[in-house]
Amino acid sequence: MDLSTLYLIFGDANQDRRAKAIKNILDGRRTVSNLYWGLEYGLLPYFGALHDFDLGDEQAAVDTLNKAGLATVSDGLLYRLSSRGVDQQKKLQASITPLNELATVAQYDIVRFSRRFIFAVQVVSEYSYSNNRYYPQTIGFFDDQLIKRWFIQNKQRNLSGYFHQLLQQFLSGLENDQLADIFAASLTGHGFSGLTEDQLAVQTDLEPTIIQLNWLKLYSRLFLRLKKRSGNAFAITIDRSHQTSDVRECQANL
Repeated sequence: MDLSTLYLIFGDANQDRRAKAIKNILDGRRTVSNLYWGLEYGLLPYFGALHDFDLGDEQAAVDTLNKAGLATVSDGLLYRLSSRGVDQQKKLQASITPLNELATVAQYDIVRFSRRFIFAVQVVSEYSYSNNRYYPQTIGFFDDQLIKRWFIQNKQRNLSGYFHQLLQQFLSGLENDQLADIFAASLTGHGFSGLTEDQLAVQTDLEPTIIQLNWLKLYSRLFLRLKKRSGNAFAITIDRSHQTSDVRECQANL
């Protein structure tokens, strides 16, 4: 993700903020200092939300903002948004509202869930076309075996119909065509390999980082929706606040 974009989103015009601390907060580096600044900046709900991403170099990021006139920078990598920076912040935040949904990403491993879900969609899609010759998504051995086991146990239960209904209800419930398109572009299926954030950014005129944040928020919504369904195979949670994994049995209640 582009760290300068994140600094705009989580910056402030009335308070000098420590660039390194904000990066550490989003990355989930648990120290007394980072927890303090997370509390001070009101960012504790997002602690560790972007742990799975390469956030880049904080010096280069604040230099980018400073050169663009979006922030002033002082010693110790303290930065404060300019009026121009605030205008850009409002524009960015408007494209990812509500921002507080990232709290779910901080609590659960939504990136891992999204990879499992995308792989499951691919497997079911190809199966519905009786195609067993395709390049499967690479999601790691454990997750790969988990989804394959779930598929074997449930492939006779009209999975294609289940996914069609699930996705139709979820996407229509967004009530936002652009968000629906962004989510759909993350999927892979028969005859469709999905789009990267860079490809989608060109189509939507949004920054790649905004695309990634929207994917996180959308998958967090889907995750919470499925988690409410007792026994659903995709309610596989990893509670980051306790650093433990609660891996549920692959017995889908379709």
